[in-house]
Amino acid sequence: MDNKRKTLVISIICALAVICAGTAAICVMWANDSGTTYEKQIHAADRYYAQGDYENAVIAYKAAIEEDKQDEKPYQRLTMIYLSQNEMTLAKNTLSLGITNTSSPKLKEMWKAYFGEDVQAAADEGTKDAKEAVEGTTVNWRLLSEIAASTYHDSQLKYGQPTISQNASMCTVTFGRTGISYCYYNTPDNSRVVDDAVGRPYDTAKPNEAYLADLSLLFGGMDGGMDYQTLSKLDVRNLKAGYDRKMKRYIVSFLCGSCNVIVESDENGNIASCSAWNKIVPVQGDEKEKEFPVEGQVVDATTGDGVAGAVVDIRAEDEQTGETLAEAKTDADGSFTAELPCGNYLAEVKMEGYLAEYFEVYVDAVGDTGNLQFVISPDIGDGQIRIVLEWGSSPADLDSHLEGTLSDGTAVNIYFADKALKKDGEDMASLDVDDTSGYGPETTTINDSGGTYHFYVLDYRQEGTLGINGATVKVYMPGKGAPVVVEAPSDVENAWDVLDIDKGELTVNNRAMGASAERDEDK
Repeated sequence: MDNKRKTLVISIICALAVICAGTAAICVMWANDSGTTYEKQIHAADRYYAQGDYENAVIAYKAAIEEDKQDEKPYQRLTMIYLSQNEMTLAKNTLSLGITNTSSPKLKEMWKAYFGEDVQAAADEGTKDAKEAVEGTTVNWRLLSEIAASTYHDSQLKYGQPTISQNASMCTVTFGRTGISYCYYNTPDNSRVVDDAVGRPYDTAKPNEAYLADLSLLFGGMDGGMDYQTLSKLDVRNLKAGYDRKMKRYIVSFLCGSCNVIVESDENGNIASCSAWNKIVPVQGDEKEKEFPVEGQVVDATTGDGVAGAVVDIRAEDEQTGETLAEAKTDADGSFTAELPCGNYLAEVKMEGYLAEYFEVYVDAVGDTGNLQFVISPDIGDGQIRIVLEWGSSPADLDSHLEGTLSDGTAVNIYFADKALKKDGEDMASLDVDDTSGYGPETTTINDSGGTYHFYVLDYRQEGTLGINGATVKVYMPGKGAPVVVEAPSDVENAWDVLDIDKGELTVNNRAMGASAERDEDK
């Protein structure tokens, strides 16, 4: 950091300390003053400011500006907060709007002191963006604070008796026409959320999550949809967009106040409408950037056993190289633990004798990752092909089927009832792992790449949910580093036509089969 920057940071810190001390004394004198709406907002903001609670101070100062745009004080304080957090764009926008609205000499002196540019020209240029940042589309912090802090009893007092529906141990509660559905359920850490005996939350329970019927409740000034660029200008943190494999949808997520907000979006993070699917997950104030213990296991594709001594490097989403955010080494059963905050990541798994592979990781707002299993394949030998099937907890039992002929014309039919085809005492094709309890892996290895093969997957229990619950096949071809990955389309019910291999040439079919094959009921 250069001297000029050091001086700026030190001056900001000193100014904050002086202002906070003075504000604390003033707040004592104002404690019993009812005052106007503006005075109440500015007094509340000053109290937050004096306590160092800058998030709530920002909310209150913005509310004060809405009541009185001519007072220089809230612009000054907002600018100081943004400067202390190195949010230079927000600081400039706020100060330029203050100069435009108040013509305050003090604000102009602040501009010269911190930005050293022509005051009027910069203010004129920044007025439009500043108005958008301070007066335009905003996040309803009060709503998020209420969702996070209000007990079931608090909500009853405010909104009256609710409508309650219960599914298993989850209570969904709606109060009148608020447009908010609160979900309550017991967790391993807190069994005093839902009273199963009476089918409603305990009075002291706070919601685990909430859903909004209309996103305009959350985004003030939202007209229809909202693009990612507009969202990025709001006072939100940890803003991310991408595909969430667990939820099977594109989402945009961010932290704001005491909540993690998740909204369905397109692949670029744009929200289509006010009715887009959403979820609000309250988190404790000290957990906004909390790192969670993320547990997983590295598994050998050919045995289904854990791989000891594998190195797991976790980086930012889509970054195969660059800074390692967390590193772990697997223990004797292949398990590992890493510390990560909420977000999307990419994990690289390396182990001598195995192909290095990459896996997507998503940590949600409460630290849940689902079943974090990294299946890695031993190195592929000359003339060898390996096919690895993985899926989720449902359907419970998917089966791999390999049919065709070896290069010498010998018929091949490898599945759970006939797991190996031998020639001269050596396996030519084999079902190495047959998983019957969800997730996989289920692995087929071919030691004759010159043959002709058809690979497909059947749901043994005929549950009809193969495609919608997700299934993935990885194909390791000789001489290729990374596997070819095939994800089941959503219209597959019980039978998935995955691929053909003809003398080493791979063709991906990836479609539902016309009819399911007959199964051996004596499995």
